[in-house]
Amino acid sequence: PYQFEAALFCMIAVSEEIAKPLRRYQHDGSSLINVDADAQQTSSFLERIVSALAKNAFSSTSHPLVMARMCIFLNKYATVFPLCSSENTFETASELALSSFNRSLEGGNYDAFLDSCDVKSPLSESCNALQQLLRSCPAHFSAPTAMNALENAWKMPYACRKVDIEDRESLCSGLCYVISSLPSEQWSVSVENLAKPLVACLSVLAKEADTEKNCDIIPSVMKRISHEILLLSSIVRYFDQADVSNLDDGKRALRGKVLVTLLNRNWSCLKHIGETYSSQEVVAEAIGRLLSDSLWLYKSVEELSFLRELSNLAKTSMLGIAKTNKPTSLPSLLLFVKTMVELHGQNAETSLQTNDENSFCREIVVDLIMVSYEAVRLCPRLDVTNGSSDASTQGSNTSTDLVSSMFATLSSCAKHCPRLLVVLAKDDQPLGELLRLSVEAAPDALKAREVEVALSAVAFLEMLITSASCLTFDDFEDTKKSAALSALHRTMSIIHTNVLASSLVSVCEAASQEVVGPTINLIKSILKHSQWDQIEGSIGSALNSNQFKLGDAAREIMFDNLKQCSMNGYPPANFDGIIAEIWQMHQTDDTGAIAGGEAVAEFVKRYFRQQAT
Repeated sequence: PYQFEAALFCMIAVSEEIAKPLRRYQHDGSSLINVDADAQQTSSFLERIVSALAKNAFSSTSHPLVMARMCIFLNKYATVFPLCSSENTFETASELALSSFNRSLEGGNYDAFLDSCDVKSPLSESCNALQQLLRSCPAHFSAPTAMNALENAWKMPYACRKVDIEDRESLCSGLCYVISSLPSEQWSVSVENLAKPLVACLSVLAKEADTEKNCDIIPSVMKRISHEILLLSSIVRYFDQADVSNLDDGKRALRGKVLVTLLNRNWSCLKHIGETYSSQEVVAEAIGRLLSDSLWLYKSVEELSFLRELSNLAKTSMLGIAKTNKPTSLPSLLLFVKTMVELHGQNAETSLQTNDENSFCREIVVDLIMVSYEAVRLCPRLDVTNGSSDASTQGSNTSTDLVSSMFATLSSCAKHCPRLLVVLAKDDQPLGELLRLSVEAAPDALKAREVEVALSAVAFLEMLITSASCLTFDDFEDTKKSAALSALHRTMSIIHTNVLASSLVSVCEAASQEVVGPTINLIKSILKHSQWDQIEGSIGSALNSNQFKLGDAAREIMFDNLKQCSMNGYPPANFDGIIAEIWQMHQTDDTGAIAGGEAVAEFVKRYFRQQAT
């Protein structure tokens, strides 16, 4: 079997080159009789290989490594099998992949052995092969016999529980392509049938969780619930986005309506799970993904109630998580808020001063942003400078994921609805309070050890500065306009002082190299959109702090470099290089003697020589 496996390995390695002649042609349902000799030769070659694999009848390919390698081969050539002269080639390849799937369910666990060969299990590889085959020619599987075989494969995990969630999602992707290729009048029933086993399983699991008293069993039930929700999310995502031919705008809209109907029909169960078990991280992650994928289904104001249901479940789940002090469950729901802002933030922005149909969307977006911020605020105090949390039960990544997600959401607001962000506040707070508090939290994030936290804060601040530079509130009535401008001015003052100083300090301190470039860009943005008298004090304070260890001459160079950028409105040619060198010199192990080091002396000498010339 190992010689057979080696031959398949070679075929996989050269798949791109072998498939080139066939990929030059678009399959139109007929054979490739009149194409060039290279394509005919490739077609004949693949036909013989697939035929030989089928005739083998698993006598040699039953070995787990060979079976896995065969499925990888089928995966690699899935898109060109339909281009072969013989239509039987694609059908035979599909039968091989499906047979491998069924045989793998009956076999043992070979993961340890296959890991040493850098190969996934035959079950995983067969699912990947089926996914590619189903997507490459979905119409081929519309026949009743093929559909029955696929239905059996889809339902099999509920009987044996041996198929990983990632493999089930791969299979789901291919099945959604097949359903999309069916006549549109069959979509509703087909999607319902696809979702039926997982919806039934969800209902049973929810009841089991509600009545289960054994704490040791609950985690496994939560994991299974999360998997079924992830599969439902996959149906929503893959069916809505399946790229099949002959779909006009009307049919694309119909696909969305089919999915909305599916979700509405099962919403009470999903709502119960979300409201009751979102404090479980695996469930919150699954609910967050389902909500994010479902957002794309909202197309018009007629579906506003659907959008409101999605938002309400997210809000209830976030507040419930905050009350249970389990912030690790929040990031996936914050991703939903971010996606909501990306899709509907602009509509919310344009309706600030109107009461048109977009104003309903604005109310949903505003409520969602405010609740998400409140949920983060209610979580245990987070120390982003060392990645710890006051809640001793939380993992080390608690602050990283949560703070990064919140800044990512704020960055999306700054891009898509900056005026809305400027005026956001609770009823009992002054205008812009949410933005002010967010910007005040940024300096600590800039100095965080975790790269993700620092980068998310930098991205938010850069986007805010860029958007704020061209904001106007002329359509506001005078009192509100004055309050909005004052809120924006307060925020920019924090950026000119605390944020700029922290950015300079983070360059001097042991910030990760990945953060240095983006931080330099942030410094340039602040300088570009500031007057020198607004920032001179904070620059002096940062450079005169203990964190700057390179001495007076290097300090003077840095100060002059920053001043030129601010005064001229654009950075000097060597601006980035100077700050990068400042960072590099602060990384030396020669602590306490940096200012007198050779690197600093050479840096100062080179800079003044450049100035003289």
